Amino acid sequence: MAQRQRPQLDYAAIRAEAIAEMIGLGFSDEEAAAEARRTEIRARARADYVRGLIDRLKAANEALEAAWMRWLDENPDWEEHDEPAPDPPEQAAVDAIFEEIDAIIAHDRWPQHLHFRDV
Repeated sequence: MAQRQRPQLDYAAIRAEAIAEMIGLGFSDEEAAAEARRTEIRARARADYVRGLIDRLKAANEALEAAWMRWLDENPDWEEHDEPAPDPPEQAAVDAIFEEIDAIIAHDRWPQHLHFRDV
């Protein structure tokens, strides 16, 4: 399976939007440019974090799939209509990553190092 290319953020557009917003609020060109630089740094940090999070999710899903395959190999007589199979421990890692993704998407909650005092 071919690896999909990750989309790239348009940091020039992010800077331009930040500058326009700050100038619209009455800030000077210098202040707006400084805020745009900070905005870009924050956007890059969060994008890098999300990329790492997705990499962790891929690895956790691969480990979970391998765990299920081992369980099925060890329980060849199990049928889908039987009692549900117990979740392997690897499921907890996948669930935790999904919880983190949900916190970011639904609540704009980020890990502490991605909170910025000047926001």
